[in-house]
Amino acid sequence: SGSTDEDLFVMPAGVGCSVCDFLVSEVEKYVSSGTVESEITSEVVAACSAAPFGVELCQSAAQNYVPVMITFVVDQFSASYICQKVGICSDANTTEDLITVAAPTDTANFNLSCSLCTFLVNQ
Repeated sequence: SGSTDEDLFVMPAGVGCSVCDFLVSEVEKYVSSGTVESEITSEVVAACSAAPFGVELCQSAAQNYVPVMITFVVDQFSASYICQKVGICSDANTTEDLITVAAPTDTANFNLSCSLCTFLVNQ
């Protein structure tokens, strides 16, 4: 019976975009090489040993965000869009190459499966 603090992931200020860009590029690499989805997270966590912003931070972020990122990468969303959607990079300078998609009107409670389903149905 551990405290809930162990499960809470907090991204330090100022590194979110770097962390997210690194994770998305790793996910893209494994998705394009045909790595099985269940193995991608552990591969990205292992790749964190080369992360320029800290191995532990990278590994925690990978475990928290890679499963969600895989779906976006498979659907060929841009890194900046993915990073905004997962909420770890909200810097204003990352929005210039966002792609426009039909999104559900309630984005305050972003729910991946609902949003993904809504997006796919609207295509």
